[in-house]
Amino acid sequence: MKKDKWERSWKNIDKTVYSNRNIISRFGFFLLKRSIKKITDKIKLNKSSKIIDIGCGSGKSLSYFREFGFKNSIGIDFSLNALKNCRVRGFKINKDVFLMDAAKTKFKSNSFNLVFAEGLLEHYKNFMALAREFSRLSRRYILIVQPDHFTLTGKLLNILVSKIEKGHVKEYDYKMSDFINIFKELGFEIKIMRGSHLNYLMNLDTSKILLFEKV
Repeated sequence: MKKDKWERSWKNIDKTVYSNRNIISRFGFFLLKRSIKKITDKIKLNKSSKIIDIGCGSGKSLSYFREFGFKNSIGIDFSLNALKNCRVRGFKINKDVFLMDAAKTKFKSNSFNLVFAEGLLEHYKNFMALAREFSRLSRRYILIVQPDHFTLTGKLLNILVSKIEKGHVKEYDYKMSDFINIFKELGFEIKIMRGSHLNYLMNLDTSKILLFEKV
């Protein structure tokens, strides 16, 4: 995936899609936020835990972790325009968020209790390099949020977004089993899989949230 595509995407992005002014986006983000909170509560993740949000984009998910009380949380992205968007949420570049390639970070192995990524791996035709880096950085948990293009709602959303979202970056079709199998090879076992928004209607949800734990 070419970096310049992401730079254009974050430069041209419609801010209302990611802001509280859009009621549909606000409700979707609320449900995702609730799902992340339920998982961190379920595994009793200590508030002092070190968390990294890989491909943090505008800092939306990172803001959730900060709100949950995880002060030792940071984000990385290889798009400078993405990090500039993070400043709208009060994050400082080189303090809270860092310009860095997700496949080749500068952190030591086992640096983070939780490695998190939302909507990142599906943009890569081969995400193995990223999965290896996630696994290297994680001391215990990996938490990813991935679109599901195989549900009716997921398929429709992917088509809709690709048509109307300016600067949309291509998404590849991955089954959840693809992620489960790759991380299993890397020493991480799936512990939780649920709909990101509609847990009890998982087969209708547009995306899934998956928690892996180091074996």
